Amino acid sequence: MSYTFETSVDDGILTVRLGGTRPALDSDVLEQQWGFWSRATDECRRLGITRILSVHSPSGRVSSSATLTWYSRLGDIGFDKSMSIALVIADHHGRSVLRLGAAAAVNRGWKVKVFDTEAEARAWLTFG
Repeated sequence: MSYTFETSVDDGILTVRLGGTRPALDSDVLEQQWGFWSRATDECRRLGITRILSVHSPSGRVSSSATLTWYSRLGDIGFDKSMSIALVIADHHGRSVLRLGAAAAVNRGWKVKVFDTEAEARAWLTFG
């Protein structure tokens, strides 16, 4: 089981579409995400991109433990605090868990917000 990652850049926003299947083990979740996002944030710096839209649609349950670990390590993964990160996830449970992780990140000085729709997320990234 693994994630799929599809990326595009439009109007200075890196859009990442996460699909596939969430791994069952938190360690596998973190390993797959870490590997992808380390490369993606390098590319953001190379291109001067500071706005990131992450649209989540993989199957499987979102782990609160993996989510909190992830959002407590954003700097280690390659994100920097000039970046704004908008997250969109359709399922209610996943959105609640990501909001918990985003709140932890915001408390550490990161610009992260979870949205119900892609349109809301793009508006926040574009207009603040």
